[in-house]
Amino acid sequence: MPKSKSRSRKRRAQRRSTQSRRAPDHLVEECAGGAHPMYTEQHLQLFGEAMAAEQHGDLKHALACLWGVPWLGGTEWEAQLIDMLELGEEAESWHWARFTIAAAGRWIETLPLPLVARVQREIAEAAEGVAGSIHPEYSGWVAGRSALRSAVNGCLLFDELMLEVFLVQYAPGLAKFGGGGRSWAETPGRVYQLCRVEGTELFVRDHVTGEEKSLRHLSEAVGLSPGDLVYGHLIEVAGDPGLIFAAPPIVVDEVVARKLAGSSIEDAYLLEPLEDRCARLGAAVRSGEQYCQPPVTSEHEPAPRIREFMDDGLSREEAEQLGIVEMATLSPDITESSAPVFAYHAGAALRDPRVRREAADRYTEPEHERAWQLLAAAADGRDRTQFLALAEACRDENPR
Repeated sequence: MPKSKSRSRKRRAQRRSTQSRRAPDHLVEECAGGAHPMYTEQHLQLFGEAMAAEQHGDLKHALACLWGVPWLGGTEWEAQLIDMLELGEEAESWHWARFTIAAAGRWIETLPLPLVARVQREIAEAAEGVAGSIHPEYSGWVAGRSALRSAVNGCLLFDELMLEVFLVQYAPGLAKFGGGGRSWAETPGRVYQLCRVEGTELFVRDHVTGEEKSLRHLSEAVGLSPGDLVYGHLIEVAGDPGLIFAAPPIVVDEVVARKLAGSSIEDAYLLEPLEDRCARLGAAVRSGEQYCQPPVTSEHEPAPRIREFMDDGLSREEAEQLGIVEMATLSPDITESSAPVFAYHAGAALRDPRVRREAADRYTEPEHERAWQLLAAAADGRDRTQFLALAEACRDENPR
């Protein structure tokens, strides 16, 4: 009998050792055949060190550790760290607030707690078979399969108040940069109707109370239309407007919006059984499938203008991104109301260094300045900085 117990313990230890070296599923792509890459002990150490550095506000060290783990390159985590480092001292309270919530999501997903596993299982089962890519088409909102993580993290961080644990015990420094976060964890998820965008302000209407709210527009309206419904948590930040969505909201339909309305009433979610709440959130994930677009393919022949860019030495992807920038700077349709959409797409295109250089060479004549100014007025953060620099180049006597 003792030998049997010993062998059993050994088998369990081997299984734990194998599982501990697996890359967290939410941070890596599946390999060919559905297998996942294996972490070495060094990878695990770097992964843990990156999370600890992030939570202490040492983003440069966190990024350096991240680059030591092959499967974490090119992830959303890497992009968020790079964005914050490039902003530097220009990062505002809302930048830190958004980053802190994202860091809390990464933290909660790694906790080996029964509650975490239960919420993950219940929501995944309620959303079983949901369509769409795991990567959202737009950065401002999620729908379908890409909303699964948001639903899980929102339930755990806000409904189960795990965000309070993260802010107080793990990342008080991040909380301070983001404005303290004292009231964040108490914010219930609610359904909001998109109304309009004015500059960097997004106006939404509470689907239950009808109250209109003004918040900072972080691309939530791009790709959606006035009247569309989204589910998310609004948190307070310094500045005007003083509200933002804590994370990209989940697009939902009218049927699910009515189901979520009951649990949005003051503190009702505290009395709702966990299984029922997870079922509602799983339904919310499924309800946004109609907003998921099929993958874009490049099988068709490029447009003549794109072909011209390619003849100048750009790759097809670079040429198509430059075409987006050209449309934003030369379109007669760009106005204050349409600028947020143009700004979103042009900002994404200018993230490519080659496209940015080409734009500086081609679109910095005096006639381009107004377009860059309109784009800057509708943008935030790094995008706004880039647009203003290009507008300034239009006034430069010796532009690059």
